[in-house]
Amino acid sequence: LALVWLIPVPLLLPALSLVALAAAAAAALLWSPSWPLEWFRVLRQMPFVSAPVVNPGGALILLALLRWRRPEARVLAALACMPQTPSLYDLLPLVVVPRTRTQLLGLSLCTTILFFVIVALGPFATFNDYVHALERWAVFLVYLPAVAMVLRRPNVSEPLMQNAAPARTGSLRGWVEALPRPDALLLLAAAFSALFLVWLTLATPQP
Repeated sequence: LALVWLIPVPLLLPALSLVALAAAAAAALLWSPSWPLEWFRVLRQMPFVSAPVVNPGGALILLALLRWRRPEARVLAALACMPQTPSLYDLLPLVVVPRTRTQLLGLSLCTTILFFVIVALGPFATFNDYVHALERWAVFLVYLPAVAMVLRRPNVSEPLMQNAAPARTGSLRGWVEALPRPDALLLLAAAFSALFLVWLTLATPQP
């Protein structure tokens, strides 16, 4: 619980002004003046927890701030500085970064590749070994591709998730046939990966 509430915070940053953020922080301190100290005390008891930015290559995520006017760049940089749980679910907020269907499918495929890499590296001797492997590979396989997407855009402010996934019109078959070849290949790879994950789950013996 000490970490779960952190993940939505970067998503709120583009929607709130500095005054609103300061007011929220002041209200939290008035409600419980000691909560920051208690929170840091809990974090110190979890040595496996770290922010992406402190992992190898993690500082490169802050290059997204070269596009600081873009809300997704600020969200990405904030996520990189947040302590996170050892779970793939903490990567979900990165879905605000893609602006095209190709980018959305590509980032989805990157997270699937991350899962396969962790499975291939396991089993791990300790839980900490698993966590450190997940944190390191998440930087290179998911965060840095997201940074590359942001850096390819002009440094202008635009709404989050604009045109990330155009609405489907007509029949499903017509929609699939109209897909550009890169999108079709990415969609096929994502579908194959999903089926493989289902098979892997069913085929793995339960303890």
